[in-house]
Amino acid sequence: MPSPRKPVLQTWCTLVALGDQEGRGNHTGYPAGWKGEVLQGNQLNDLVDGLEANHLLQGYSYILTGYIGSASFLNAVMKTVQRLREASPGVSFLCDPVMGDHGKLYVPKELVQIYREQSSDEAESFRSGASRAHPGAAEVVPLASVLTPNRFEAELLTDRPIASKGDAAEACRELHERGPHTVLITSMSFEGDGATPSSYLLMMASRKEAGGAVRQWTLQVPRIDKNFTGTGDLTAALFLAWMHRKPSVEELPEVLEKVGATLQTVLGETTRLGRSEIALIQSQDALRAPTVEYHAQELSPE
Repeated sequence: MPSPRKPVLQTWCTLVALGDQEGRGNHTGYPAGWKGEVLQGNQLNDLVDGLEANHLLQGYSYILTGYIGSASFLNAVMKTVQRLREASPGVSFLCDPVMGDHGKLYVPKELVQIYREQSSDEAESFRSGASRAHPGAAEVVPLASVLTPNRFEAELLTDRPIASKGDAAEACRELHERGPHTVLITSMSFEGDGATPSSYLLMMASRKEAGGAVRQWTLQVPRIDKNFTGTGDLTAALFLAWMHRKPSVEELPEVLEKVGATLQTVLGETTRLGRSEIALIQSQDALRAPTVEYHAQELSPE
């Protein structure tokens, strides 16, 4: 099944030209795995060459990436980011660093290192468009404007456990120092939050402002006791769509609330239909105008 990113963003009338590393028969989250082709970097490079030849690299506002299954494709994505930024200065890169969940990797271990390791000097050189002997290698987190890991992925990126809201807040701050101005950590639950971890899910949105101040909000929603596929893709697409409409730091808690409300409605409808693939078509109203029931809480700055 295709990723929900495209239909979500197309609902908001946003042009989508480059998507996930498709070639799979189903989402990687299925218990029996997946079959299909792991696309390689040369295939993406050919696609982008075609866009460039037809003068179609100009005018982009956002780059959104998701599941990537090979190092060569990940490196090609980073080269594509550079090419798009040269053609469309100011384009924002939202990276959903899909690596795994619940302690299980979906990707080869070498990709974790590529996502995680990069010197700030190299990243700044790449941001500014300076020439590189080997552009595209190990440049992911420092190049991202927005990062949307789940709890497990945030632990991989920071090489630290996240066992509390405070740990999550510190992980966001560490990721800010490496490049992204906005971080959304999804799918968290902890002991000692006044509810059992199995009864709720927590999201945290964090924004580093131009002056260096960091503001952070959490949103707690009831957990729906069912396994779904595609929720990470849906969350990243919703977060991008709502930030496009509400870009300021003062509006970030509302963005978080809209994302949470939409997820609750879509997953509730999916459960009602007895499905695991999320019910997007049946939830169009919630995609456009969700009803907010749960509200974000700002963390006290340290």
